[in-house]
Amino acid sequence: MAEDKTYLSVIVPFHDEADSLPAFVRRFDEVFASFEKRFELVFVDDGSADSGPDFVKSLIAERRNVRLVRLDGRYGRDAAVCAGLRYADGDFKAVIPADLQYDPAELMKLVSALEADPAPDMVAGFLARPERDYEPHRRTDIPRYDIAVGGRLRDPLCSLRIYSRSLVDRAQSYFGNTYSPMTLLPRMSKVVGQVEVKRSPRAAGKDKNPAGALAALDFARDGGLKDRLAGFRYFSLLALVGGVFVAFTSLLIAAYIFGGFDNVHPAFADFGRRLSLGFLVTGFFGGLALTALATAVRKFLPALLPVPEPVRYRTAEILSASSRSRRRRRPRRRSRKPSGGDSSADRSREGGRKEDKQGPASKDAARSRKPDEPPP
Repeated sequence: MAEDKTYLSVIVPFHDEADSLPAFVRRFDEVFASFEKRFELVFVDDGSADSGPDFVKSLIAERRNVRLVRLDGRYGRDAAVCAGLRYADGDFKAVIPADLQYDPAELMKLVSALEADPAPDMVAGFLARPERDYEPHRRTDIPRYDIAVGGRLRDPLCSLRIYSRSLVDRAQSYFGNTYSPMTLLPRMSKVVGQVEVKRSPRAAGKDKNPAGALAALDFARDGGLKDRLAGFRYFSLLALVGGVFVAFTSLLIAAYIFGGFDNVHPAFADFGRRLSLGFLVTGFFGGLALTALATAVRKFLPALLPVPEPVRYRTAEILSASSRSRRRRRPRRRSRKPSGGDSSADRSREGGRKEDKQGPASKDAARSRKPDEPPP
C-alpha cells in the first residue's frame, strides 16, 4: 500500500491558458522524467472560456496521474488553489502557475528542500529581485501581503510553494474552502523553508494580473469595501486634476492682475500687487499641496488596505482516468426532511413534536393518567 501512496501533488491553477498549457506540460515532463517518487498533476480550471480544459481532458485520456478540477465559474486564484488543495491526494501539495513564469525546474528546487531537518510544513520560493521590479504596479501589494503573512516570508507574492498534507488538513478543518492559502498557511506553519527561485517573462497568453495603483479593487469581492475604495479613487483623481487647475489658474490670474496696475494711483497699484501676490502664493502652493495629497492617496492607500478575502466556490467537477466524473457541492447547513423509511428514533422525535403541539393542559392530563387508563 505504501507504494501506491502519492508523494507529491502538483496543483496547476489556470484561467484561459490554452496557449501556455501545452508548453507547460512539455517542460514539466522534461524536468520530472527522472523523479522517482509517485506524483500527480491536478489542473484547476478557474472558469476558462478557451480550449484549455479540453487539452487537459486529452491528457486524462492518456495518463492516469492527471486530474482536472473544474469550478463552476471564475472565483480567483485563491479559490482555485483551495479547490486543488482539497482534492489533491499527495503527502505534499505544490502550487505552480501554468504560464511558465516559474519553470518546473524551480519547483524541483523546492521539492529538494522537503528533505531538510526538521521537516518543513511548507516551502516557499523567493525572488532574488523583489517582485516590484518585475511588475511595478504591484508595488503596493508587497507591504500588504507582508503584514498578512506575519512577516514570515521573504517574498510574500511568490506563488511557487509546497504545503504538507497535515498543514492543509488543519486549515481546511478550521476554515473549509474559504481561506487564502497565500496568507493563512504561512501563518499556520510551524517550520517554513525558503528557496531562491527565478522568474521569467510570460512567453504566451495574456497576463491576468491587474494594472494600476488601485487595480486590486477590481478583484475585491466585498461590495461595500469596493464601493468605498472606488470613492477614494475618484476623489483622488478629482483632487489631482483640481490641484493642477488651481495652481495654473493662480499663475494666470496673478499675471493678469500684475499687468493691470500700470495706469492707476501708485498706492492702489502697490496694494493690488500685494493682494495678487497673496493670491498667487495661496493658490499656487495650495494647488500643489492638493496635488501631492491626491498622489499620496492613490499611491499609498492600497498598501494600508487588508488583503481581500477569497470567494467560496460553489461546485467543483473532478475528472480523472481512474474514476468517473463526479460533482461535489459545498456542504449546506440547512436541515433536510427525512425521505421514506422512518426509523423508530425518527418516529419518537415526531411523536415528541406532536406532543409539544398539544399544549400544557394536554401534557398535564397525560401525566396524571394511569398506565392502563385509555386517553380521553
